[in-house]
Amino acid sequence: MKLDAILEEYLRSTGGLEPVKLGTRAQLSPSQEASERFATGLNGILRESTRRLAVIVTLYVVLFAFLMFLVIWQAHSRGAVTLVGGISLGSFLAILKYLQQLWYRKCTVDVLICTLPNLSPEDAIKAVQAVFFNRKARARRTPK
Repeated sequence: MKLDAILEEYLRSTGGLEPVKLGTRAQLSPSQEASERFATGLNGILRESTRRLAVIVTLYVVLFAFLMFLVIWQAHSRGAVTLVGGISLGSFLAILKYLQQLWYRKCTVDVLICTLPNLSPEDAIKAVQAVFFNRKARARRTPK
């Protein structure tokens, strides 16, 4: 499940997505069931992100070793070394971009898992709101 969907579901169930009129306070009331579902979703995302990180880093190392083997094997051919170098640079940049996004997501989930149990329910909703709306703003800023 996606992190944005879990955050949105939690905020919707607690009233954190409702607009607040000026001069009034929002009535944020998290239920025990919503909190448990949220915690279960975050733990699932954390496990999935950890597995994906391990696979991507392994892929990165294997690709690097394979490309080094190709460069050493074709060291006498300048064109082959240039081709392997160009392909490796492009693939490494693509893998690094995905790795950066995955690491950011994993760190966000880690922070939520560590801080939410220590906060009051109202402050926990505010923290989730901050993460949710920050992710929305970041998604609008980054080109695809």
